[in-house]
Amino acid sequence: MKKLMLGALLGIATIGAMCLQSCTRDRWNQTDSDIAGDNSLADATSDDIFKQADDALSGGDGTLKDADANGSLNGPCATVTADSTSIPGKRHVIIDFGTTNCQGNDGKFRRGKIDIMHDGKPRQAGSVTTVKTIDYYVNDNKVELDKTITNNGFNASNQLSWNIAVNNSKIILAIANGGGTISWSSSRSCTWIAGINTPKFIFDDKYEISGDGSGTDAKGNSYTMKITSPIVIDFSCNQSRFVKGFFEITPNGKAARVIDFGNGTCDNLASITVGKTTKTFTLKK
Repeated sequence: MKKLMLGALLGIATIGAMCLQSCTRDRWNQTDSDIAGDNSLADATSDDIFKQADDALSGGDGTLKDADANGSLNGPCATVTADSTSIPGKRHVIIDFGTTNCQGNDGKFRRGKIDIMHDGKPRQAGSVTTVKTIDYYVNDNKVELDKTITNNGFNASNQLSWNIAVNNSKIILAIANGGGTISWSSSRSCTWIAGINTPKFIFDDKYEISGDGSGTDAKGNSYTMKITSPIVIDFSCNQSRFVKGFFEITPNGKAARVIDFGNGTCDNLASITVGKTTKTFTLKK
């Protein structure tokens, strides 16, 4: 993430003056982009796992879409096993990346397992999927994810949608990636807005996300967040897949900051606005 200059500190004479300035001169600082970047990394990681789970469940034989070609996130990295007999009415799927890093078609290195339990038929309205990770790493960051996905079926525009709840999840950053632990919970609505007609190819898929959440960044700063303009996720992008939309993020004890992902361009940049000040920062991978 880019190192951005902090505003000069204003001298204060009394505690009362400090409180007054904190209320009236709330300004951007590095902590704001740290929180925004860590929240975006958490969401991106969660979204990737959601897509992998959907791909695994949609394969009639329990395999990822074109797992050895460019249609999948993971290329030849993942072995998928499915069991639909031991638990009546449920389908248990394990995506296993092995114990050493393997680079997927999206450029990310993964190892470990994703454990999926599905109740109902794949993509059936009302079906519920629970997803958990087991010793799972992305780019050497350990991901401890617990999420529940409820399928809403197709909307009036013939687009498939889900409600997704993430529960007390964590990303433990590798020392090389800055260290620290990101923790978060969220409640989201996800709509598949493009790519559903090419079921064996993932890189034309687009999703629209709305909802809210809360968490703590890698340095221990707590926050709440709310998506105020739907965020578009574009799987054709090799950098950050967040390409459009914005949300408000509110650090503890501060006013809301606006995070803007842009107008649809594939890049790894976002902007943060506090009052009349706007800064650009680089999203974590």
